[in-house]
Amino acid sequence: NDTAPTTRDHPTTPSDTPIRQPLCPQWAGVSCPVIGMIHLRALPGSPGFAGAMADIAASAVRDAEALHAGGVDGLMLENFGDVPFFKGRVPAETVAAMTRAAGAVRDAVGPDVGLGLDFHGRVHKPMAKVLMRELAPYKLMFIEEPVAPEHLPALKHIAEGIATPIATGERLHTRFQFRDLLADG
Repeated sequence: NDTAPTTRDHPTTPSDTPIRQPLCPQWAGVSCPVIGMIHLRALPGSPGFAGAMADIAASAVRDAEALHAGGVDGLMLENFGDVPFFKGRVPAETVAAMTRAAGAVRDAVGPDVGLGLDFHGRVHKPMAKVLMRELAPYKLMFIEEPVAPEHLPALKHIAEGIATPIATGERLHTRFQFRDLLADG
């Protein structure tokens, strides 16, 4: 099909089937949204934290504004500065700092830009429920992997009463793991 449009807003798909429901309502006319990644510096509670949360939030806002000005359709925030990631649970102060950074980014880019957060499955189950509730005012497009794959059955409980979708599955490796995830609802 040499005459079909191939721009980012109108790419052809192998089946020529349009996306029926966009992840964000503002993406209704965008077939191939571009999401810009914001890697937060080391957060409080992590070994590399330099002691200046205001600087971390300001850096995240600068990155968000630059990506937004560059034309991305959405933004994704993750605590990549905390590498190596915590082997166990993420400390509460780290989760609170990431929530603060998300709020600063949301305030900077406004409500019409899709915003997601990735916790790399490192939030313990009780805190994940609190986290989802605390992040609700920011109207996120999703929260990725709030809990580790071995706690996937808890996702149903974590999501109860919360409008924010949960993204997961990147660390599932077998069809049986996906079957169990889908069976749990």
